[in-house]
Amino acid sequence: MAVAYITAKRAERLDSLSENEALSLGLTELSTLLGHSESLLRRHLVAQRRYSWALDPWACGAYAHCPVGAVDPRAHLASSEGRLHFAGEATAIDSSSQTVHGAMDSGERAAKEAIERLSLVRASRL
Repeated sequence: MAVAYITAKRAERLDSLSENEALSLGLTELSTLLGHSESLLRRHLVAQRRYSWALDPWACGAYAHCPVGAVDPRAHLASSEGRLHFAGEATAIDSSSQTVHGAMDSGERAAKEAIERLSLVRASRL
């Protein structure tokens, strides 16, 4: 399995290509990296999938980006709103932001916050 993450202008260029053009470009790059012919790689190709985070109406891009010194927006995104608790790499404050680890860590944080809130609500009813 080979996975590639393409960002910025290169991602825009790739998004403008057809599936076949994108596959050919990927196989050309891979053949250069591995030292095998593109035709050999194509013969052994079992499946391919291209996904554009930028064109996804729910994601509207891939990773969150905060300029240097602009951590406050992450804390704001991570703050709960009543019963809603937010998670995702964009809300990672004390962890690996902009990574899957950050998304997982923020999910654990949000779950703990939700459990704590439920505990407080139950305790107030007693």
